Amino acid sequence: MSEDLCRLSVVLKHSPVSDPPILGISISDTGVGSCLEEFKDLRYSRDWASFEKWASRGVLFHDLKVKLMDGELSVTTTSICDREIHHYHLNLRESVPTNMLTELPSKPKNGAKFSGTEISLSTFECMDDLLAEITHFFRKVGCSIILTLLSNNAGELSKAG
Repeated sequence: MSEDLCRLSVVLKHSPVSDPPILGISISDTGVGSCLEEFKDLRYSRDWASFEKWASRGVLFHDLKVKLMDGELSVTTTSICDREIHHYHLNLRESVPTNMLTELPSKPKNGAKFSGTEISLSTFECMDDLLAEITHFFRKVGCSIILTLLSNNAGELSKAG
């Protein structure tokens, strides 16, 4: 098994005081970290075509097919070798057909060694619908992880025998 442990968290926050109610989604990955270049060229298009490269990395939003037409997306990422934590923002409500992430000021890591990525989104999606899709996604991913672990362990057992 790999020594690079990864923790994936998904947090949903509902804000009923706004009209219409806003749903906040935060997805964090503490794994080996993302390369900053993966996010620099991310563009938002209302037809999902420009998300294909990014979505192929396994980012949850594409699998869930969340309608991002009405929210804001922020990305915070750092790699183990980076000296800074990078922040980006994308306003999905703008009427411009194609947008790019806006780079925000980075924060120093002060010598700390860690990596990870957090993607946050605010949207007007129905929380119940989104929760059902996230549950389905994690069941699918969970089965995939278990099968990978079983095949890796079977390979190690056959080498030992």
